[in-house]
Amino acid sequence: VVSTQSTEAVVSTQSTGNIDFDIPSEHQLSVRRVFYHWQFTVFCYLINFIVCFGMICKLGTKAGSAFGLSLLYAGLFIPLSFLTWYRMLYNAVRLDSSMRYMLFFFMYGFQIFVSGMAALGFQSGGFAGWITAFKTMEENKGLGVMGILVSLAWCADCLIAVYLI
Repeated sequence: VVSTQSTEAVVSTQSTGNIDFDIPSEHQLSVRRVFYHWQFTVFCYLINFIVCFGMICKLGTKAGSAFGLSLLYAGLFIPLSFLTWYRMLYNAVRLDSSMRYMLFFFMYGFQIFVSGMAALGFQSGGFAGWITAFKTMEENKGLGVMGILVSLAWCADCLIAVYLI
């Protein structure tokens, strides 16, 4: 015979993935905002990849490392950002876990660093940030303008992350 207390405890620790159901009402807005920020971060990685793809199509092999790294970043950092900072906050709030809060702040700080580096966009670094955009502008104005738009998106991503902390 299984007691109802142990069954209730198991059910209450399982996540449904529904913010309205899992998260206490006083924290729902902040968890939603971090989720929207994660979606914007995904958008930044994807448009960064598209611009780096355009760079390799128009500029040839000298943009190869930027394209390869942007593909790696999009493929690796999108799922990792979901798991390491959005999901970490979701579970920290849901379970009221101070260890998960600490891990969230550490990983979110790393995300702020990555967004700042992406906004700068060092040459052949995989990000179409300011430096790469202005270098590209010398050879192709359209790609340079797209790079500036990506740089603005990464700046906004970094500022949003700082604001949400």
